Amino acid sequence: METGILAGTTQARLFARAADGGWPTTVTPGTLEDLHAADAVWLLPGIRGAAPVTAIDGRARADTGLTGRVRELLRR
Repeated sequence: METGILAGTTQARLFARAADGGWPTTVTPGTLEDLHAADAVWLLPGIRGAAPVTAIDGRARADTGLTGRVRELLRR
């Protein structure tokens, strides 16, 4: 599916390292409902690394304690 969104190098690096660590990864089109149902959501800019999303449409989100692990994977 063509979205017009460029593939992210940070996301690719995270997915490669997560897969090495046994975390399943996949790229699929998502919906707003998928974001609300996710355990955690991050923005992955190349400069900042993993930036946890703290709210979506005014609804607070937690990272369920995963941000530290995601950042650790990106540091490798």
